[in-house]
Amino acid sequence: MPDHQNPCREFLGYTRDGHTFLFAFDPQKTTPLLQQFASFAGNPNIPFSWFDAAKLSRQVRERSNDASTSAAGH
Repeated sequence: MPDHQNPCREFLGYTRDGHTFLFAFDPQKTTPLLQQFASFAGNPNIPFSWFDAAKLSRQVRERSNDASTSAAGH
């Protein structure tokens, strides 16, 4: 039975310099995740660069577009 309380979730994993980041997000609401990428990239204590943020942002946008296309087709 679907859980209508929780939005559809996508997961995105990323490993850098021995650190693993796992992000869960709603593909219809990606702004908080993109803001988190920027926050991580701007923090010198987290091994997460602006290049990492750009790379993952692209993947999130692609997944979000795929989810929108899939939802429109059903």
